Amino acid sequence: MNIKKMLGLAMILGIVSVGLLISIRDPMFLFRTGKGKDINVTVVLETTNPRSDFWQTVGAGVRMAAKEYGVPAVIRGMSGGSQGNDQIQLIEDIASSRPDALVIAPLDCLQLEPVIGQLRKSGIPIVTIDSFENRCQSDYLIAMNHIESGEKGGRVLTELLPPDSRVAVIHCTKGQAGPAELERKQGVMQQLYSSAGIKDVQFHACEGDEDQAYELVKQLLAKDTEIGGIVGINDTAALGAGRAIKEDSAFHHVKLVALDTTIYVTKLLEEGVVQAAIVPKPFNIGYLSMQTAVQLARKEKTVPMIEVDTLVATKENMYSQENQASLFPFLGNR
Repeated sequence: MNIKKMLGLAMILGIVSVGLLISIRDPMFLFRTGKGKDINVTVVLETTNPRSDFWQTVGAGVRMAAKEYGVPAVIRGMSGGSQGNDQIQLIEDIASSRPDALVIAPLDCLQLEPVIGQLRKSGIPIVTIDSFENRCQSDYLIAMNHIESGEKGGRVLTELLPPDSRVAVIHCTKGQAGPAELERKQGVMQQLYSSAGIKDVQFHACEGDEDQAYELVKQLLAKDTEIGGIVGINDTAALGAGRAIKEDSAFHHVKLVALDTTIYVTKLLEEGVVQAAIVPKPFNIGYLSMQTAVQLARKEKTVPMIEVDTLVATKENMYSQENQASLFPFLGNR
C-alpha cells in the first residue's frame, strides 16, 4: 500500500473514531443536529420590520433553536401595514418548495384557514404562533393568552387607582390591528367594565405612530382632567401616552399601564412614568415554535399546544431574575 492510500485510510479511520466517540458521549448528537437529513423549516412572521421589537425577538428565539438543532433558520415576513392577502401569497409561494414544516403567525385567520387546510392535506406540518384565538385550525400552537394579558393590565390599573376613577384605553396602530392587540383590548375592557372601582371607561383609537398617540393623549388629558389612569394596548399607545404624561407636570398623577413592551417602554417603567407593564415572552415563542417544527419534521413526538405566560413588571420588581430575562431578552436566557 502506498503512502497516499495509507494517509487516506488513516484520515477516514480518524473521522470515524471521532464520530463514534461523540456518539458514545451523546447518542442523540447526529440526530439532534440534523446530520443525515437536511431539515427545511420556514417561519412566517407577521412582520420582519426591524422596528418591531416583538417580532424581532421572536426571530431571535427562532434562530437560537435553529442553531441548537443544527438546521437553517429561514425567516420570512410581511412589511409594515401588509394585509392577509399578502401573507397568503407569501405562504403559497413558500409551500410550493415543499418545506418539511411551516411556522406561521397569522394575520387573518378567516382568510388563511383554507390555505392551512390545504397544506395539512398535502402533508406539511403547520405550527401557528402568538394567539390562541387565531389558531387557524392548525394542529400545533405556541401562543400567549392575550385576553388574559388584557385582564391582567386592567386588574393592575384598578388596584393603582382610588374608587370611582375614570380610565382611558388607548390603541394606535398603522393599518389593520393584529389579532393579539384586538384580544388585549377585549380582555382589558372586560376587566375594567366589571370593576366596581371604575366609574367610567373611554376607548380612543388612532391610526398612526407614537407622535399621533402623544398628541391624542395630550389633548385628552387637557380636556378631561378627571382621567386617573390609562392603558396602552400596544407599545405605540404606551409610548405616546408616556411622553405626554412625562412632559407635563399636570399629568404626573395619571397612572399608566402598558400591555406591550419595548426597550423604550422599559425605560419609562424604570423612570416611573409607566407604573406597570404586562411583559410577553416573544423569545420563548420563537424558540419553542422552531423546536416544535423541527420535531414534527423529524417525526418526533411533540405536544400540540404550549401556552407561554406573561409577567407583570413594575419599577420595584423589573430587575428580578425572571423579569429581567423577559424585559431584556438578548441579555438573558430563554
